[in-house]
Amino acid sequence: MSKSELKIYLVIPTIRDLFFLKKWKNEFKDCHLMVIEDRNNKTVGIPNVNFKSITHFSWKDINNDLGKNSWIISRHNAGIRSYGFWKAYEKGADVILTVDDDCYPADSRFVQKHLDNLAFKYSEKWINTYPNPKWMYTRGMPYEIRGKGTASLSHGLWSGALDLDGLVETKLPRLLKEDMYPTIRQVLPFGYYYPMCSMNMAFTRE
Repeated sequence: MSKSELKIYLVIPTIRDLFFLKKWKNEFKDCHLMVIEDRNNKTVGIPNVNFKSITHFSWKDINNDLGKNSWIISRHNAGIRSYGFWKAYEKGADVILTVDDDCYPADSRFVQKHLDNLAFKYSEKWINTYPNPKWMYTRGMPYEIRGKGTASLSHGLWSGALDLDGLVETKLPRLLKEDMYPTIRQVLPFGYYYPMCSMNMAFTRE
């Protein structure tokens, strides 16, 4: 997938000014920004950063848009971003990205890495024992099943604040200072459950 060929929307739920976006420099220049403010009125500041377009919504917009069904969109938590997902879909987004308002870039090519994951063709019904199928398949993987599956969602991780539950944080506080894993692509088999955080995520329109 090429960024120039796609309509990419970045959805950010927030209750604070978005000056963290300056740290991203021109990373989102090919994206349309949708700010979903978790308040009745629009009050947060949005810096002058490079986006194709910027749209700002609040509870008032959600209520006017959905009327008696506005209760569907959760408030007072990051789940309010689902309204942004819907509006991006309405506007014909090919890919919807989302980050929290306190996420900073670990390296370059953030958007492109998500696009690469979404374009990646994986093996259906087989799990490769090598952790990163981008580089190689291990012996025994049938050729006819390689590269048949299409990813629908790319789930990124983060460093500096691992996403641990309270019990693990209490027992193993050193983990909070652990570095991020080396960059690998892990394919999650269809039909399996896993704990997904929407802090750093991208998915296709389909």
